[in-house]
Amino acid sequence: MGLGGVGGGGNGAPEWRSLWATLRNTVEGANGYLKDPNWSNIEEAGRRRLRGFAGQAFLLACQLLGSNIRKLETFMTQRTTSTPEGPKGQARTRRHRTTPDVAHYRPESTDQPLARPA
Repeated sequence: MGLGGVGGGGNGAPEWRSLWATLRNTVEGANGYLKDPNWSNIEEAGRRRLRGFAGQAFLLACQLLGSNIRKLETFMTQRTTSTPEGPKGQARTRRHRTTPDVAHYRPESTDQPLARPA
């Protein structure tokens, strides 16, 4: 459903779409982090073996606490082991594609044709 015209921008304004897309990506990223089956896996209620709403809510809060601690540990580790230029003692790697674009790809020519003329 979305926000519709909330905030005065509406669906048509480019500023509104840009802001909405940023916020939506943030929420989806957090959902993916919290639902990771190797860590907190909040999507699977069977991992929280208590009956009742209060028990489920308490264990879910503990899972969220664990996820937040994991994020803080990762942040602190990266902060102490890297510099703005990249990890200590190393140059930063490029983040964008280094291979040529498919539109500009030209295979190397060989001496023999790939097929005989018909």
